[in-house]
Amino acid sequence: MALHKWFCMPKHLSPTSATCFSRCPRRWMYRRMGLESPGLKSAMLFGEAFHHGASLAAEGRLNEAIAAFDKIWKDEAEDDKRTRSAGHTILKDFCATHSGKDALYKLFPPPIGVQVPERVSEWEVPFAIDIGIPVPIVGRIDGVGKHRDDGGTWAIEYKTTSQLGAMFLSNFGFDPQIVTYALALSMNIPQSVKGTIVDGILVAKTKVESLRIPIYVNSFMIATCIQWYKDIWNRISACVAAEDFPLNISACSPYPGFGMPGFVCEYQPMCLAGGLWEGMLGLYVHKEPREFEILNSTPK
Repeated sequence: MALHKWFCMPKHLSPTSATCFSRCPRRWMYRRMGLESPGLKSAMLFGEAFHHGASLAAEGRLNEAIAAFDKIWKDEAEDDKRTRSAGHTILKDFCATHSGKDALYKLFPPPIGVQVPERVSEWEVPFAIDIGIPVPIVGRIDGVGKHRDDGGTWAIEYKTTSQLGAMFLSNFGFDPQIVTYALALSMNIPQSVKGTIVDGILVAKTKVESLRIPIYVNSFMIATCIQWYKDIWNRISACVAAEDFPLNISACSPYPGFGMPGFVCEYQPMCLAGGLWEGMLGLYVHKEPREFEILNSTPK
């Protein structure tokens, strides 16, 4: 298949984009074409709005946190779990559990890192690191925290979820995002970085809850992650050279890939159309792929 005119090579790789390619090269290609399902995505918008207020709430600045949430949230995206009122309630609980002396971690001012046009919060750490491939690995760490018990330095990652518990938290034991954040933070601050704390926040109709799990990241995990990125980039380059991004049919839905039900890939209608897939483009909205824009410096 010839590459479509909308396809463009990435200027950077992120843990999310590399994972997308690893699961299905064809899905990654569609995303690099800028194809999106139409309509507001409630879960993504709610998560984005929460992220804008979370660090403020963790600092005890609840009114500012709610104002930051309200600036992003759109009431037309509301569903049975995600509403403006629910966001306020979650932030109030987050403030109560994260800003007191018993909080598991305390945020501290992040390193300067790379400059980006906009930051989600004053605590966010945008990064672009050089691991020996033609493009940098980029991302945004939600914050840097000092652990209450061991005094160690940790990357902080907020995760909103409709299912909070052991099954949810077990997903992050050896995860590219978790390892990359610890690696990137260690390259930007003088302190030794122990790992990444995943801060899971439940989004439900009535229940309000959050759970935190520190994930230690060691040198083996970092070396493995770096090699994984290199392999991903080599595979991307090979697909571009061949003008073919193969379809991984085990990733069309979670059951064949992971042994459990879940969301079906949004691009499945195009894949089922075979060689006529371009005739299905009207099902999607075309936008320029979002790039990680850096205003200063070279990757570290």
